[in-house]
Amino acid sequence: MSDTLDIQIAIELDTPDIEIEIEEENPEIEMEVTMDGSLPAYTGKYEVQSGLYEDEILKTGGKSMQYDMTVKPIRFTELGNPSGGITVIIG
Repeated sequence: MSDTLDIQIAIELDTPDIEIEIEEENPEIEMEVTMDGSLPAYTGKYEVQSGLYEDEILKTGGKSMQYDMTVKPIRFTELGNPSGGITVIIG
């Protein structure tokens, strides 16, 4: 049997830091984040590939994001060439 503790926390948007101290050595923590409706949730992509020629605009302005955004780098290959230099292939 495990004891559970339900905690409700209100966070002001201008100071969104949370500090929690847990005295147990190996606690099992389950957490669910919900918004009170003040900002709509972002429901778009969280991972994008950098483009060579076009910008990709992710409509995140004024929305609450649950995860970090990942922007993957542009792929490239470096090859030696007969002149002793490096040839770079982008894309």
